[in-house]
Amino acid sequence: MLKVLFHVPDSSRFNACLRQVNNLLATLSEEPYEIRVLINFEGIKVVENFEPYMEMFKSLCERGVKFYFCQNPFKVFNISTDLVPPPAEIISSGIRALVDWQREGFIYIRP
Repeated sequence: MLKVLFHVPDSSRFNACLRQVNNLLATLSEEPYEIRVLINFEGIKVVENFEPYMEMFKSLCERGVKFYFCQNPFKVFNISTDLVPPPAEIISSGIRALVDWQREGFIYIRP
């Protein structure tokens, strides 16, 4: 199984990440995959104006891509976690997730 982790610590790279995930999916036919996108640090600011990303986000979610937002920066930047679009998940520690997921064999990509 192909296991890929996209890491977005900068909101200006979120759109590029979505495009790269979409491009990767276009190359997969019957190959099983698990694709995760971790948004942490300043990257979480995308939720303040998520509408431009919503269509591609929903499309990728429908294709099984999982999105995770780190909880900590929401406090730092004083942004409500209520803005996180479902079905994305909020996790307690992005850095711990990065370590654990790479240990589980996910290939790390930073768009």
